[in-house]
Amino acid sequence: MNDLIKVDNSSGLAKYKQIIHSILGGIEEGKLQVGDKIPSLNVLVREHGLSQDTVLSAYNELKHRGIISSSVGKGYFIARTDVQERHNIFVLFDKMTTYKEELYESMKSAAGSRAVLDIYFHHGNQKAFNALIRNAMGNYTAFVIVPIVGTTSDKILAEIPKKKLFIIDQGIARYGKKYRSVCQNFELDISRALEQEKERIDKYKKIYFVHEDQRQQFRELEKGFVDFCSQNQIQYELLANLKDHEIQSGEMYILVDDKELVRLIKKTKWQQLIPGRDIGVISYNDSPFKEIIADGITTITTDFGQMGQSVIEMIFENKTRHLENPSKLILRNSF
Repeated sequence: MNDLIKVDNSSGLAKYKQIIHSILGGIEEGKLQVGDKIPSLNVLVREHGLSQDTVLSAYNELKHRGIISSSVGKGYFIARTDVQERHNIFVLFDKMTTYKEELYESMKSAAGSRAVLDIYFHHGNQKAFNALIRNAMGNYTAFVIVPIVGTTSDKILAEIPKKKLFIIDQGIARYGKKYRSVCQNFELDISRALEQEKERIDKYKKIYFVHEDQRQQFRELEKGFVDFCSQNQIQYELLANLKDHEIQSGEMYILVDDKELVRLIKKTKWQQLIPGRDIGVISYNDSPFKEIIADGITTITTDFGQMGQSVIEMIFENKTRHLENPSKLILRNSF
């Protein structure tokens, strides 16, 4: 291993690039395998008279390409022996749903063979969120994260090299301009969609917005809804759930949670009310079952396929962008 790194002071090639070529050459010649330890920064500084910055530049580039990884207190190791230019992407979602599956499949399709995507889930648990990110440090060329929005997350996100961090889906107000991002604008998306169909909405005597989740994105949805109703002098009410609520003809319901949508449809069947005729129903986030249930449920949804494609393009092109992902209202029979 002592003769692995070759640095020629008379060469016109930058020294940090000579280090990179030495490592890549060792891999291609079969001298280095996955898991093998490579010389430390201090060893290369001492044996080759290099500056620590020179060695660190070489090792950071190899880490960025996913070829080596590091472990605190243990040193640097070979992470993969496929030395073709390829990204190793850490993907952290809150949870897997039908629409998050569409997002992930879009990312995989856009990446093709140019990247490996490792997916993890934090389920809104801050300890899990922090631990998963910390355990991934030094092992990935890019971090694509659906964040838990808040001050605690700010600290762990700040530990990721800024050029490697991509925020998706949530957190547009807090992180959308700070990091590379492709996010939903929950507040504007719902108000724009409702404004688009104001004439339809005017036929209902009252609108109920049903949700009990207090995470940031749902508070943004609520604010957009309340602002729309207030500006248009529409009678409205916020409900946590429909468990003890009596549905009446002439009302309209906007539901965030699919469990509440199913509960609403069950109640309408029992009361012989028909969505789209007796009551209005809009659900958040589209999925195949909403095309079928109750002859079709109107949805407000973002384009998760576009979100996945946009973030992968940003990674490959190494460009800084702050994108507001497009959303749309899909009209069906329930509204």
